[in-house]
Amino acid sequence: MNKKLIGGKSITKCVYTNTVMSKTVKSINRYEGLDVYPFKNEVEWHGFDKNMSFGEMVNLAINNDCNLITKNGVGGKWYLKRADYEEAKNKLTDGTIGIRPRYICYLIEYTE
Repeated sequence: MNKKLIGGKSITKCVYTNTVMSKTVKSINRYEGLDVYPFKNEVEWHGFDKNMSFGEMVNLAINNDCNLITKNGVGGKWYLKRADYEEAKNKLTDGTIGIRPRYICYLIEYTE
């Protein structure tokens, strides 16, 4: 993983491939202190168990065609959301929405 600071937010880029599904993840960007709350939780409205691993959440996101994973702090629940990739990326990058200090948001980009 390689980290860089953009607009005061730490973003980590990595590549993850799910061999179960035919989809391939091109990249996963990590945004700290942000949440895309205008987009609804698409799967498990009340969130997933806090003890689930990041890998399990990526698999669930791929299987449910979601491109946003949100974690409500270290001890918080996981949430899956679906949004237009470019719209979500723009809102997360410019930081105009969802400033929440404890949150971590992952934006998944799929190959076409």
